[in-house]
Amino acid sequence: MADPAEQMQDRFDFAAKRVYLTRLEMEFDLFHGEHPEVYRKFCSLAFKLLERGHQHYSSDAILHVIRFETDLGWGRDGLKINNNHSPYYARLFAKDHPAHKEFFRFRRAGA
Repeated sequence: MADPAEQMQDRFDFAAKRVYLTRLEMEFDLFHGEHPEVYRKFCSLAFKLLERGHQHYSSDAILHVIRFETDLGWGRDGLKINNNHSPYYARLFAKDHPAHKEFFRFRRAGA
């Protein structure tokens, strides 16, 4: 297993090489790199909603479900997910799953 300090430095090195439009985008990128399980759960819940016939849904509502389930013990105890990450998870989902790119409605992201 890699040294946690090296892993953190790798994340910061990656972040330093990217050109970020906003501070929020950088914070999301760092969080996503540290907690990939959140995006896996986000996708899983989005696909369950699609299977149930939903044409649109709220990425914020999905993150609230993830927080609730995390508190029940599926993940790390006390995981804090910033509300500001919601639109970035939705945009990532749309990019990774273009057939469902309109499942979430988007506004312009800002900082």
